[in-house]
Amino acid sequence: MKESLLLHPHDHKTVRDWRRILAFLDQSLQSVPQSVLDVGGGFGNIACHYAARGARSVVLDIDESCLARARSRNAGIRTECRDINAPLPWDDGLFDLVACTGALHYGYVRDTAAIITEMARVSRRYVLIDILSRYSPYRFIERLYNPLYNPRTYSSRDSMALFDPYLLRVRARTSTKSIPLFAELFPFTGKTVYYLLEKNAL
Repeated sequence: MKESLLLHPHDHKTVRDWRRILAFLDQSLQSVPQSVLDVGGGFGNIACHYAARGARSVVLDIDESCLARARSRNAGIRTECRDINAPLPWDDGLFDLVACTGALHYGYVRDTAAIITEMARVSRRYVLIDILSRYSPYRFIERLYNPLYNPRTYSSRDSMALFDPYLLRVRARTSTKSIPLFAELFPFTGKTVYYLLEKNAL
């Protein structure tokens, strides 16, 4: 039986995309995380996925209606109604995995690097983020249909500049809306690139 997934009205991902993302995480992590923070998590697909496997899961979002929906999916999920631009209200290294998907490209995000720094601070080991590929064929198609839509996009070099080389390294990456063979080898041919980052040992 396939896992139940919920799509937010503004989520550009399909159920198939979500299944690919969760499979990518399961394959790339060395073990099931025991604690997960889903930043800008909406209905909490990532938090719910790991809560069902016994993880202590928290969803942070500014929309209380989304958080209520996340809580209804699993009684063990905790929520925090908070602006993604604000510092995260947790101690350093509290979560095994801190994820943020589908939020960093929006205009209300004031400082992407600062948000990633906060995510890395509260992570014990892993950070998952996604970015929109600047030169993806999907980007050009979107411009034709909606020329006013202007999200943050990144090249491969730009995305690497977001990660402090003394703090995070790329453990794995993949993409959605790409040919399966190209998802890991040439992820920037897809629409969205997913990075699983790992904190460097100090």
